[in-house]
Amino acid sequence: MLLEPIRERVSLDTWEVFLYAAQRNSFLETARDLHLDPATVSRHIKNLEEKLGVQLFYRESNGAYLTVAGQSLLNKAQPIVKAWLTLRDFYDTQQLELKGTIRLILPSLLACDTLFRRIGYIEWQNPGLRIEIDIRDELVVFTQDSAPSIQIALNPSSYTHSSILGRLPVVHCASASYLHSMGFPDTPESLLTHTLWRSDRMFTLRRISLYRNKEQVSIPLQRAKTLNRTRQIIESVRAGNGIGIGIPKILILDLLRKKELLPVLEEWRTPALPLYASYARKYYEDPRIKLIIDRLKPIFGNFSSTSDPA
Repeated sequence: MLLEPIRERVSLDTWEVFLYAAQRNSFLETARDLHLDPATVSRHIKNLEEKLGVQLFYRESNGAYLTVAGQSLLNKAQPIVKAWLTLRDFYDTQQLELKGTIRLILPSLLACDTLFRRIGYIEWQNPGLRIEIDIRDELVVFTQDSAPSIQIALNPSSYTHSSILGRLPVVHCASASYLHSMGFPDTPESLLTHTLWRSDRMFTLRRISLYRNKEQVSIPLQRAKTLNRTRQIIESVRAGNGIGIGIPKILILDLLRKKELLPVLEEWRTPALPLYASYARKYYEDPRIKLIIDRLKPIFGNFSSTSDPA
């Protein structure tokens, strides 16, 4: 389908919403990332579709997906919009001097030297800003008296504002000895004949979906053994006690290279785990919070790759 010429000016905010929605396949995640309400995101997309005279997204229950016309527009507009957004962000940074102390709360699985160096660079760029790093896996309860804080977590609290920073690819794996004894699962359904291990912090739902081309299979996890800490699950799986479900790939890269752990059902894809930045609602309009989150997004976006972040 051909795109109609745009006869009315389209704001940079609308282009930004379109770009985020196209990348995330979700109006809700776009709203969280851009600190907007979902109705505003939908309105931006609808206005753009009306000006172009075409449908850009298929709205489905599990997300929003580009149409052929939407993909064509993304291919043409993305480099231009990104350039304008970079210029706008640079200008905003020059106008804002960050001062004060912000506490950054990280889960232990993300603590690495590369991340600490990048955070130090943010401080170097803003001499009046101090970022205190707190390593903890428990969700913090923010109160009205809480100091300015940002918590990075897989499952944000419902009492905070949150924004998606990146995604963690996951893998299902087992030891060679276990697979030699029990056999490789050849279908998602055959996982149910094995001993499964999962983290109740990373998978709060009782099912997990696997995708292959247009196929989708949902597997119940009620009978899976659960542990709080992912590293405990990794050690149990290394000991030959079963198959680990949804293990973040960044945690086991060395074990996979050394073949101490072997991936299973590699032809099936499991959605990556979203990483959220959460903060107290009272700091919704604090420019320091928004700017630090914008600076953290490229850092945590690197965790979406399969390379070792450390």
